[in-house]
Amino acid sequence: MADCRLCRYFKPIDDMGAEELEDIYVRANMIQVKVLERSKNILGWCRKRKWIVTHYTGKCRFFAPKKVRRQKSLGEYVDV
Repeated sequence: MADCRLCRYFKPIDDMGAEELEDIYVRANMIQVKVLERSKNILGWCRKRKWIVTHYTGKCRFFAPKKVRRQKSLGEYVDV
């Protein structure tokens, strides 16, 4: 099961500018009407598929987990 929130190609709708949002809604109205008829909630954008994300979990062949950056301890920076 893939979770879009953990994928590096997912861009949440809250992180988008006005220009990007306008492009998404134009694309939604022109191409993806059938998708939006089932779910009117747009959660974000998949940069790999160039597709509107309407649910977070499911099957996706393009899922690529984000790189997790581990916080380093002070001891790793300073030799004691």
